[in-house]
Amino acid sequence: MRIIGGNWRGRTWPVDRNFAGRPTTDFAKEALFNILESHFELEEMTNVWDLFSGTGALAAEFLSRGVQQVTSVEMNAKNARALSLNKRQFEINQWHVILDDVKKFLSKQSHLPNLVFADPPFDLPWIKELPTLLFEKNKDACQLVIIEHPKEVKFDDSPFFWQARAYGHVHFTLFKFDS
Repeated sequence: MRIIGGNWRGRTWPVDRNFAGRPTTDFAKEALFNILESHFELEEMTNVWDLFSGTGALAAEFLSRGVQQVTSVEMNAKNARALSLNKRQFEINQWHVILDDVKKFLSKQSHLPNLVFADPPFDLPWIKELPTLLFEKNKDACQLVIIEHPKEVKFDDSPFFWQARAYGHVHFTLFKFDS
């Protein structure tokens, strides 16, 4: 896997060859970051959460583009160890890797960061609850929530729905918080 943009563009992002997840495609990542960079100054974002981090490739993309701090939450211990290894290998001090269940992590938080990216397993039984779990937090600093999901899941009934995009089999719904 490679980093597609920012200061680390072209660098290889190590991923265990036995990784069992569904990494976001380069095509979808590039499209997503084109949207983000046309609406937001990523360098001005102080904190981003990467929920269900998996390979950590999205965290790397945010950091490569100048986000000041990224917190990755991953409940698979093997994946979290791989993220920590990449953090050390890339010497990334502004990246925090947390081994935790996302639902438990969210229950301990009182505020949202500038941006939340969530790429849950597509068969996650509570995927439709995710926006509600986020929306009940203090939203003052949050500018955007992005959820990657299967095409069968629709979030357009949310009061915070901004837009939905599809890139092949990858679907993103973006939620914007207007304060």
